[in-house]
Amino acid sequence: MYTLRKIEDIAKIVHPAVIHQTLVGKKQAGSVEVWYQTAKPGKPTPTHYHSGEEIIVILQGSGWCKVDGDRSEFEPNTVITVPPNTPHQLATTGTEDMIALAILQTPVEIFNVKGEPISLPWPYGDMPGELA
Repeated sequence: MYTLRKIEDIAKIVHPAVIHQTLVGKKQAGSVEVWYQTAKPGKPTPTHYHSGEEIIVILQGSGWCKVDGDRSEFEPNTVITVPPNTPHQLATTGTEDMIALAILQTPVEIFNVKGEPISLPWPYGDMPGELA
């Protein structure tokens, strides 16, 4: 099915650490979801994993990601690929918000490191520590 929508018209989940929008969901596509997220500096995501692949495109901001225990720095115009069932975590550093697109294989299922389901909005921690 063909759809055309403006990002500003799409519902937002507003959390003190992040603004989340599902740009493409079950109603628009059958095999992927596309998320648009604006994350505040100093608030890492919890370590989590998805049942399917995730591709994260960093459009603005800098920070670090930890994927399966390997920590790397990122900046704008970086693409992060995360295999299915792989624990990962992201944090925004500096003073600028991070804006990212995430493309996820459906159905999107999110779990914490204990294997318990997580739903949005999820808990964000305070840096410099990391949430487990």
